[in-house]
Amino acid sequence: DAKHPKRAYFGVELEVQADSGDDTEVLDKLGREHVYLKEDSSIDDSGFEIVTHPHTIAEHRKRWAKFFESVPGSVSGDSASCGMHVHISLDALTTLQIHRMRLFLYSPENARYIRQIAGRTSSYAKPKAVSPRSLHCSTDRYQGLNTLNEHTVEIRIFASTTDAATFWARLEFCDALRAYCASEHTLRLSVSGFVNFVSVSKFSYRNLHNHNVELSYAQGPAVKPEYIGRKVAKKNKAHKKQAPSVADTVVRIIDEMEGTF
Repeated sequence: DAKHPKRAYFGVELEVQADSGDDTEVLDKLGREHVYLKEDSSIDDSGFEIVTHPHTIAEHRKRWAKFFESVPGSVSGDSASCGMHVHISLDALTTLQIHRMRLFLYSPENARYIRQIAGRTSSYAKPKAVSPRSLHCSTDRYQGLNTLNEHTVEIRIFASTTDAATFWARLEFCDALRAYCASEHTLRLSVSGFVNFVSVSKFSYRNLHNHNVELSYAQGPAVKPEYIGRKVAKKNKAHKKQAPSVADTVVRIIDEMEGTF
């Protein structure tokens, strides 16, 4: 049902530089049932792409904890040739929601903020001109929001990173963007509106909120980032009966088409 999308699942593709033997340690830390590794022609010299299976954000926090406690060997996301792509399950999104996500990512007024959260500009994640009244999808997959996959929408804007806070801020950005675009009117999408949405839900988006505070988009104080390391497992146990997050609630209350088109 388009008005009641399913729960959102996220898949991560993280391109990294690495030395011989690092692949085994990466698989051991992340779990072979959670990720697989593959070669990518866009990565210079040695290196590989870490590809996860789809999980909720909460599950990703648990599964990446051991990796970020001690990043294996010489694994690094510092090379300009390395990127981070995030897939969102298509059945968790409406057509209007995807259109709003595209508008937000490609708006010239938002370009500075998008560049700062992404950590780069890239020919593999080009922005595309899009009209607020057009739902037309490009046939070019090498753009910031790739809608050509069969089962996912792919956000391709990010530079790679092995810094935990940066990684989580970017993954939280994807979750927050799909939730914000479920609730905000197409013609009112803005960085200030998005930042306010994140601030209201800052305990769901701790790392993203802190990023916004550091860049003076949001008022402080910053929120203690809880989801780095093994503490997440205990945290999840202690809060098993916690009420649904604002994002999960909002995404179930999708607007009508609003007469925009």
